[in-house]
Amino acid sequence: MRGKLDVLPVHALLRFALREDRSGVLELERGGQHGRIAFQHGWVLEAISPAVRGRAVDRLSTEQALAELIGWTTGEFSLDLMMQDCAREVALEIDLSRLVREALIARA
Repeated sequence: MRGKLDVLPVHALLRFALREDRSGVLELERGGQHGRIAFQHGWVLEAISPAVRGRAVDRLSTEQALAELIGWTTGEFSLDLMMQDCAREVALEIDLSRLVREALIARA
């Protein structure tokens, strides 16, 4: 699925994937900046954002990358929902649902 973030925001895309208990990758682009969130059944596999400068490898940098990307309100997205689980284990054990809630509260 592809679209514009001003029509379908990041938090809505992630909530859809969570509600459907799906795994996938959300790719984001805004003004030449790129972001990526990979998730598996509500758990974060990786997050990449411009502010974190590359792949977030620990809990703090992953949460920072997700908070930044959830705040993007303009740009474009590509959401690839997978029918099967990713072949990777969930190492960080970061609850995507909690992070979406926290990021929305912080923006309010």
